[in-house]
Amino acid sequence: MTMLNEYRRIIGYSYLLYIILIIPVSLFHELGHTAVCVASGYQFHIWLDFRGGHSICYGIFDNNFVAGAMGGIFGLLASLVMLGIWYCFPKRLMALAVVSLAFAVDQGLKIILEGFLPRLYSAGTFDLLITILQIISVALFAIYFAREQRQGSDRLSLSKELRLDT
Repeated sequence: MTMLNEYRRIIGYSYLLYIILIIPVSLFHELGHTAVCVASGYQFHIWLDFRGGHSICYGIFDNNFVAGAMGGIFGLLASLVMLGIWYCFPKRLMALAVVSLAFAVDQGLKIILEGFLPRLYSAGTFDLLITILQIISVALFAIYFAREQRQGSDRLSLSKELRLDT
């Protein structure tokens, strides 16, 4: 029963943290697109709605691949920074590792979709697929880290038992 509660706790905290961080990561993603826009000397506009963050650049790029992929690259960078924070500090907040890895998968997919399939991506063709992938990846990473934490505590308790026997 304790193992089930541990899984529930990590999954619950992971989804809560994912909901909290989705707006900042989405805005950071859009900043990637606008960085290319500004570097090209154009004006831009960023906004949020129920589907996430969006940006418009008021200009035409020489290289659409870079403009499309840069959002995912910025988002991936934000994900890796979160993972680094988790790694450098006491690794007790498993939800941060879960969420950062789920965002990394999401942003990596967006690099591919926005870079190579920009028309299909901007038309919303992949919205449902990406949402399902996000929900599943958070759950799978949470289960993985809950198992790792459980195995780590089992190894720790086993070593204590061995010390008591000697």
